[in-house]
Amino acid sequence: MKKKLAVVAAVFAALVLFAGCSWISAGEAPEVYPSEVAEERGDDGSAGSWLSSQSFPTTEARRAFEEARADGYTGDFIRFLQETDHWDGGAGAQTALRSVVSVYCLFRRANSSQGFYGIGSGVIYSLGTAAGDAYIVTNYHVVYNADSAGNERISHVSDSIVCYLYGASRSSENEIEATYLGGVMEYDIAVLQVRSSTLLRGNGDTMSAAEVVAADSDSVSAGDRAFAVGNAEGSGISVTEGVVSVPLEYVGLKAADDVNTVTLPEIRTDAAINHGNSGGGLFNEKGELIGITNARLEKTGYLGFGYAIPANFALAVAQNIIDTCAVNAAAHGAAKAEPGISVIRSGSHSVYDAQTGKFYYEERLSVSGVSAEGRSHGFHAGDVLVSATLLSHGKTRSYPLTTTVRFERLLLEARMDDSILFEIYRGSASVTLTVPLSSNTDFLLLT
Repeated sequence: MKKKLAVVAAVFAALVLFAGCSWISAGEAPEVYPSEVAEERGDDGSAGSWLSSQSFPTTEARRAFEEARADGYTGDFIRFLQETDHWDGGAGAQTALRSVVSVYCLFRRANSSQGFYGIGSGVIYSLGTAAGDAYIVTNYHVVYNADSAGNERISHVSDSIVCYLYGASRSSENEIEATYLGGVMEYDIAVLQVRSSTLLRGNGDTMSAAEVVAADSDSVSAGDRAFAVGNAEGSGISVTEGVVSVPLEYVGLKAADDVNTVTLPEIRTDAAINHGNSGGGLFNEKGELIGITNARLEKTGYLGFGYAIPANFALAVAQNIIDTCAVNAAAHGAAKAEPGISVIRSGSHSVYDAQTGKFYYEERLSVSGVSAEGRSHGFHAGDVLVSATLLSHGKTRSYPLTTTVRFERLLLEARMDDSILFEIYRGSASVTLTVPLSSNTDFLLLT
């Protein structure tokens, strides 16, 4: 991680969504969670089993357990673990090494010809081996430096970025030149673009580089094995091992501009996250990405507080940046759908599912403010969000709105001419509202 970014306060905080003006103050939110609504209407058994059904098993052991259950196994997950062998995570770490790169960004200070480097990591999100093209996801604070002269193409964002594959020495023949495509400071995510790199041309398994395979980061649990892979201290790609300490929390961080503070969803891990790890990956034992490492708690007396932005959220931001810049090359950011409401966490709890032996964290999301546009869609202050369905070019995708992160992800995955169907709870009744996204005013450009 870049030295200037440190965790300011590991606190829970609500992510407020901005949309338009003329807000209505919050009404009283009903005491109901999405899982309780599902349980009441008999969707899938208990609240715990419903939450379990919304997540895809992330670990190899969980996948094997689900397959065994489909074949008639009747024991619970804990018993299954006791009766079977565990996946060897070393193979997963080797897989992860192929998709992580070292990142070096050159900056210059004002009134000085001497340059200095910002050092971090990146994850290969997309790779075209025929042409040697790639998109690399990293942290915004890796490519942005408040101490630079500020006369770059995009102020304070490096104009000279090079990446290196695992094991490659820092020499000209190993350089992969990259350019900044776009990023969002408040999400601490940026995308780099690589064109026609001879080092990224190749065929399948013979390539030392590979695009990352992402797990469902909503499914990680406390105690899951985790590997942090990145360019620690600028000494080349390395691996540290630990566990997931907290599957989801909201952490206050100093933004890349060293002025503002941002609050990000984070997976906490005790795997060592060192300076230079920023923008690298947190992987599960299968070698699948569960997060983009971005921070650690730098406070005397605290150990093992490393953080990674959940992969589901981070990659939704990255894909949005790619799509937004494809439409408008000068955008250099992400276009987030704006349904005309602000949302707060009005409660949270955990639900235990006896069958899987897992705790599931769940939030209650309430509408705290409504703009004129939101009123036209039918929202009221105090509505509780239960679920959403994204209608996009004839395809549908369901989003159980059990966390703020899932709501934010929904807004980032929506595109022009899509529609969002929200199921909300108002009083004791379920209501469905439709939000069409047909105008540029229905989106907010984030940079």
